[in-house]
Amino acid sequence: MVRFKNRYLVLEVVPVESKNKRKPQMRAQALYSALMEKVELLHGDFGVAAIRNGFLAKYCSKMTQIAYVRVRHGPHKLVTSAVPLVTQLEGVLVSLRTIYTGGSVMQCNKFLRDFHIKQLEDALPLVKDEEQRKKVQEAFLSFRQLGEERSNINQ
Repeated sequence: MVRFKNRYLVLEVVPVESKNKRKPQMRAQALYSALMEKVELLHGDFGVAAIRNGFLAKYCSKMTQIAYVRVRHGPHKLVTSAVPLVTQLEGVLVSLRTIYTGGSVMQCNKFLRDFHIKQLEDALPLVKDEEQRKKVQEAFLSFRQLGEERSNINQ
């Protein structure tokens, strides 16, 4: 039996500045359809056939605007080339950014935790209000504690 390697793409959905500033609903099916459409546009029937088996929008967070996409190793390059071409999700203008490509969901989670910690560190000096600063620090500490608990479990 042959083991199929997968690649997991961590995508950030950035809404384009517009008048209504409406965030997309972030449904996995909408992301799947948009990526499939762009792969077909860019790579034709070959691209669709190459990625269809094993292609899945695994996780979409409306709160953080982060999504995980699973695709087989090899054809994942076809998907990564089509990611920047996605400009709309459910009628909302967006820009997709690939922020990480990993071999397992666990590695993607580790990267995402570190990514959020870095964003919190960058946001802390910008906060002027003391109450808001306290909330950001609490969020930062909860991420740190979560990371330490997971690293202790893995050892």
